[in-house]
Amino acid sequence: MSLRLPLVAVALALCAPAVHAEPLSSGTVKLTLKLPPEGGGSGFVAPSATYLARYFNFARCQCDTDTTTKEYQIEYTWDGTAPVPVPTQELHPWSGEGCDADMTSVRDGQCTAHDIFTPASISTIKRVDYDAQALMSHPSDTEACPDATRSVQHWLVTQTGDTWDETPRFALANAIVADMKAPPLPTLESGIVLSWDALSDTTDVKYFQALCTKADGTRAHDTATSSAQYETPNSMCGASYAYAIATATLTNAGPEPTADLPPPLAALDPTYVCGEAAGTAQSIELRGLENGTAYRVVLLAIDASRNVAAIGVDQPITPQAVIDFWEELNNEDPYIQGGLCIASVDGRGDLGGALVVTLAIGVVVRRRRRRSRRLARLLAASLLLAPALASAQASYSPYWQEDEADEVGMSEPTWTMGLRLGPYVPSIDAKFDSSPGPYARTFLNDSVMFAVDVHRVWPLLRGQLGVGVTAGYYSNSTQAWQDGTTPGTPDRPRASDNLTRLSIVPTAITAIYRATIFDDEFGVPLVPYLRGGVAYDVWWIKNPADELSTHMSCATCDDRALGASIGLVGAVGLAVRAERIDPDAAASMQNSGLEHAGFFAELEMSWVDGFGNAKKLSVGDTTWFGGVSFEF
Repeated sequence: MSLRLPLVAVALALCAPAVHAEPLSSGTVKLTLKLPPEGGGSGFVAPSATYLARYFNFARCQCDTDTTTKEYQIEYTWDGTAPVPVPTQELHPWSGEGCDADMTSVRDGQCTAHDIFTPASISTIKRVDYDAQALMSHPSDTEACPDATRSVQHWLVTQTGDTWDETPRFALANAIVADMKAPPLPTLESGIVLSWDALSDTTDVKYFQALCTKADGTRAHDTATSSAQYETPNSMCGASYAYAIATATLTNAGPEPTADLPPPLAALDPTYVCGEAAGTAQSIELRGLENGTAYRVVLLAIDASRNVAAIGVDQPITPQAVIDFWEELNNEDPYIQGGLCIASVDGRGDLGGALVVTLAIGVVVRRRRRRSRRLARLLAASLLLAPALASAQASYSPYWQEDEADEVGMSEPTWTMGLRLGPYVPSIDAKFDSSPGPYARTFLNDSVMFAVDVHRVWPLLRGQLGVGVTAGYYSNSTQAWQDGTTPGTPDRPRASDNLTRLSIVPTAITAIYRATIFDDEFGVPLVPYLRGGVAYDVWWIKNPADELSTHMSCATCDDRALGASIGLVGAVGLAVRAERIDPDAAASMQNSGLEHAGFFAELEMSWVDGFGNAKKLSVGDTTWFGGVSFEF
């Protein structure tokens, strides 16, 4: 057989020009990030912004211990149509921080190169799975997942040797925040109510949580009191990791000896969560613990990426009983009771009072439902008092400037509303012989009450006569007394960081008379008024666990610190119709249905003690209020 044909083929091959890779001079490659489904499952999906923000955290980096499991995926697609002919130049994927640095040494120290591929392999779409640790960590890091926050990126470039070509360079639309940095820790100050000085910067703290066990390491609660807001390598993938737990120095440390943390707390086991607070808080109250039982506690600071830092109390803490305000009352008068009834057969309530309230409610409720819509108009119309809105009505003449007001037919207000605020000291001590009484010796500071009055009024007797309702809110808190102390104990000690709180919601059905004659007929914008009616004030007292207090002073009474007292309330006051200050404001008001607006001051007297019922708290007061009023 002749060798001529093969020799000719070899000669032709040797003479042919060299084949070069076709450069990627046109066409754009789009990179899209995909993550495993947030709720679990297979494959990769486009993440939500909140899921992405917390995904690349310390636990994710620690869990990436093998090359088999991939933590994220990049989809490579042509942005538009693929170039023709398809280029053959190789594409180089890179991931890390600052990969586009001019110095190759910087890039190689901070970034990881991945398997290369050609543009032809993209075709319609190309999906490649990658390791999170390669994205988050630097090859030059001395530890795999350092305490750092990095802005990382995934790149696709062409190269000449080890140098990136200036173009093309493709990357994700947005850099990724890889947050492996633990949030800052506060310094603990106290025991089972964990409190601390405010952090100078709370931007990297989203939650505080506490972990609890009994001193012997057994559970303080059957289950976690709330879901864990953090992730550890163990909770994410079962990987073992020993967190460095700082040691707290307590300002009120007890006599208990120091001891190592129980294993569940040392491992930051999320099933032992026993308390939670916002990242701006300065304390966590650990509820549901038993007095006299020793507990071990760890405080966690958690950031938005679910990274965690921990500080532990190196000795057992034993919560002790305290004397809250409800117990202080019952210790002095065991007949004081709770209960919301105003009518009963055992002397706890008052049938007459109940009938009065029932009749008054009937008078108000019988008004047609359409009246309530006019109340809503007040809230919107009152905003028109702003000068900017008032200036738009400069050509309007207020009603007192009209020469022919009677012919014009000025509309009469049918509703009045007052918002008021004033100091308030409930007359609880009036029923006690001690001096100072339980309220005065327990609460060191006075507080204020806020109230709202709404009345339906009719023109009568050169003024306005009406009927309506009142509702308000009052609250005061203080440190409870240490257990075992009495009012006669010298320098009676308080239980620090153990708040007891009294709250009152006063309500009333009232009649009102407003003498509008001075403004309506004489142009003097003063409106004296009288208001009075039946009051029904609901009150409650909470213990340091923020629960309704109880005190077993009797076997049959209502032992919970939740009750109500009925009584009488009256007030005398003076309102000023202030729209004369700015006629333009009056224009805007009246065009929107608001006839008058101004301010007022009043003296209120309330006798709210269950009409002398010895079992009811006396929660009335004689005090003053100031506020703003509206007529519409």
